[in-house]
Amino acid sequence: MKKLLKMDSRTKGVISSGYADSPVIKNYSAYGFVGAIEKPYKIMQLKQLLDTLLSEREK
Repeated sequence: MKKLLKMDSRTKGVISSGYADSPVIKNYSAYGFVGAIEKPYKIMQLKQLLDTLLSEREK
């Protein structure tokens, strides 16, 4: 993610993992991500996360 941000600072990334104890999931913003979602997830959970992130962008 940090490499992508170097190429374009407007890049927004969401991390997804099945390892809930992963340091990247626990502290995703320190790694340059704007959100995180743990696997397995339902499509509605992903939709809610994306809706939240997109509405924050509009503020």
